[in-house]
Amino acid sequence: MLDDIETSCNRIKRLTNEERQSIFETLFQYSDGGNLRRGTIKNVADLFQINFITVSKIWKRAAVSFANGGVVDVTRRFSKGPGRK
Repeated sequence: MLDDIETSCNRIKRLTNEERQSIFETLFQYSDGGNLRRGTIKNVADLFQINFITVSKIWKRAAVSFANGGVVDVTRRFSKGPGRK
């Protein structure tokens, strides 16, 4: 039973592109000219039940994407699932 608890806690949640897009849209709603208020990333992370670092990475990736080309791209960087190809 203890092994089941440990393995369930160590799993990484893979976000879909739709989840990533909705996280970005939620962050964008709370932004003021591209700047977020203190605590916004943590509140959005709690809302989607993911780590705040993941939300921060999505926001940072959107900012870099917007600065380079004007179109925001927060999709996953790998198209296929993990494992042997």
